[in-house]
Amino acid sequence: MNKDVGILTYDYPTNYGAVLQTFALCEKLKMLNFIPHVIRWGSHYHMTAGIENDNLKMFRDKYLPRTQVCYTTQELRDITSNFSKILIGGDQVFRRWADLEEEPVLRYFGDWIVGEKTLASYGASFGLDYFNGNNELIEKIKFLLKRFDRIGIREKSGVELLKNTFLTNGVEVLDPVFLLDKNKYEFLIDNAPDIKPNATDYIAYMCLGNNSEFGDIDTVLKSTLKNENIVNINKNSNNENNSIEQWLYNIHNAKFVITNSFHCVAFAIIFNRPFIVVNREYGGNSRIKNILENLKLTQCQRSNLDDISHSDLNLQINWDEVSNVLASKRKKSENFLNEVLELSPTTKDLYSDPKLDKIRTKYEKKYQKKKQKLQNKNKKNIFNTLMNLFTKN
Repeated sequence: MNKDVGILTYDYPTNYGAVLQTFALCEKLKMLNFIPHVIRWGSHYHMTAGIENDNLKMFRDKYLPRTQVCYTTQELRDITSNFSKILIGGDQVFRRWADLEEEPVLRYFGDWIVGEKTLASYGASFGLDYFNGNNELIEKIKFLLKRFDRIGIREKSGVELLKNTFLTNGVEVLDPVFLLDKNKYEFLIDNAPDIKPNATDYIAYMCLGNNSEFGDIDTVLKSTLKNENIVNINKNSNNENNSIEQWLYNIHNAKFVITNSFHCVAFAIIFNRPFIVVNREYGGNSRIKNILENLKLTQCQRSNLDDISHSDLNLQINWDEVSNVLASKRKKSENFLNEVLELSPTTKDLYSDPKLDKIRTKYEKKYQKKKQKLQNKNKKNIFNTLMNLFTKN
């Protein structure tokens, strides 16, 4: 049996949860004796050609087994030609974030896949309890979903959306980060060379969105929770993005966590840190609501940041009960993943959308020009370096 598994998920996001769910799925596949390959495709690659310079790059390079950069349909097919299995997910890969003419969301419904493959999703999410697309797009996705051998979705609302909007069935599974024991994440923290300890007894916060939604978060929390040490999970004292390991450390060692991020909630649960989660205006609340309901943690939810008070810091959570529920759901999720991995590949016929193909060709040409320009620049730099070495000698 071919053990190579291609994973299509968000690549090169400056997003801690997206990177960690990819890490978790890769680690789980390795534990099951499969070989994961994170497919380096991104809708922004026609501008960057895969060049990365963010603070999360070091972690990705060290821990994620990624393919070469690909952007075009043909590059996607070439890079995955030897993979017998393709997993799409997790994170909000089924969410249509914006009205973009090249419709990158269709990539995550496997519109490029052809040949003998097992095609499935694991932990994919719509993010919302509705699909942000017109009837024409919905019909395309209906067709593409029929090619999936199994569909693992991250929340109940997603299962209902599959059933009612796309007329297909899915199975609710845990987000990939819950597939690993917390020791795996503590290992990352313990083996990071640049962890900066925080003051003891601190409250950690991570609030996604803009300041118009929450106001100045530091000011709000320091006013509401007087005399408490407040730590930004994402940023250091110089307002720079923290490393993945520092991000984990900040949650792991907090006495309390305040957030509106799904994955921050997930790691507060994994590390048994009491927390409050705040609703956010731009969506994504359904997946948070789902995990809170599943684990009987709805008492941890608040509508607004201003609703949080000192008394919330005394919130009691029965972590033994949470652990038992998680263990049961993890077993079901692992069974689903094992079932997918044992499936024999079936023929996936070529999918073609002439109108969309024409639009995408425009972006592919931009990508090729950018890629060639960067390659030429790199060759020139290498040549100059060699010449300098030669003249010095």
